[in-house]
Amino acid sequence: MNAKKIKGMKVLDNNGIQIGKVSDLGIECEQFKIRNILISTGGIFSKKYFTVNIEEIDKIDSNMYLKSSKEEQNIAVPLEELKVSSPEGYFFKNFQNRIVKTNEEPLLGLIKDIVFNLKDDLAFDVVIEKLHGGPLGKPSFTASLEDFSNVDILMTLKLDKNEIKKRLKLSKHKMF
Repeated sequence: MNAKKIKGMKVLDNNGIQIGKVSDLGIECEQFKIRNILISTGGIFSKKYFTVNIEEIDKIDSNMYLKSSKEEQNIAVPLEELKVSSPEGYFFKNFQNRIVKTNEEPLLGLIKDIVFNLKDDLAFDVVIEKLHGGPLGKPSFTASLEDFSNVDILMTLKLDKNEIKKRLKLSKHKMF
């Protein structure tokens, strides 16, 4: 599963009633872990948000199904209120497009997505898209927390050119 695929997905409660859509993922940037799912509800002018812990998710197919009913969920609040109580960089949208570099290459690429399995320990890998591409577009590869020496606004990979080339070859066969 990846963030781009899950964002915008309909969220249904345990009675099959749509309660909103996935707006974003709450993440721990320093630990590469998913904290929760941000769900938006309401119309354009009255949009409210609430978060759902991963443990509350029953299953995911073309929709996300929760284990509880709409009434049992957190109270929806305006996004500004949620931002006040959330740390900086808490959402995937704030993590996306961070610059990735190596000791050999000062501007290797950008973080474009995260891939994860909700059944595991909620850890994710990042999808890095190289800044320079060929005729078929910009190549991308995945990296885990252990592959980084620095996780901040500017992220530093510990990988050398040969390891990056290997991962680029492997990622040609994967669908993100």
